[in-house]
Amino acid sequence: MQSNLNSTASLQQFLSRLPGFSAEAFALALPFFQEKQLEKSKIFVHQGEVCRKVGFIVSGIFRNYYLHDGVEVTACFCLENTFLTSYASLVTRQMSRMEIQALEDSILLVIQLTDLEKLYCLHPFWEKTGRLTAEREFIVLETHNITRYDETALVKYTRIMQDTPELINRVPLQNLASYLGITPETLSRVRREFSKLQT
Repeated sequence: MQSNLNSTASLQQFLSRLPGFSAEAFALALPFFQEKQLEKSKIFVHQGEVCRKVGFIVSGIFRNYYLHDGVEVTACFCLENTFLTSYASLVTRQMSRMEIQALEDSILLVIQLTDLEKLYCLHPFWEKTGRLTAEREFIVLETHNITRYDETALVKYTRIMQDTPELINRVPLQNLASYLGITPETLSRVRREFSKLQT
């Protein structure tokens, strides 16, 4: 019971910073969110299934990846206090091209798509939050896709150290290298170069 209370408190704190938040809107949503615990390496969304759920990450970290010529390509990492889903599959009702995997033992608050659509009708805050979340996800992915090929490995690694340095200690080296579009060997070299620049 205590775990669930902590989870909902995390969700409330996150939502309270969004425009239009109210205690009424939050109370309407609580019955629809269910706590789910995922062990490390477990899958939240499988490639090839139609995604019909959204998770809020209370604790843990996830990676979204897909297969390209048989090789896993990491598209993004999702950390605490973010929403997690296969957006393209959720919106189009088509099979997900992404697989979403827990990289740590994790806790989520999960809402089913049918319940989320009910919330959109019950309170304008939820419809606005859904739109803003999808827009931010699109911006993040588009920016990453552009910089993946236009920036040097050192520049990309430096940005991670500035924006989300916790990734370095929480994400396996091969996953981080895949996200940056480089080999693990290149990433090791870049990390040494970065360390020299800091001294």
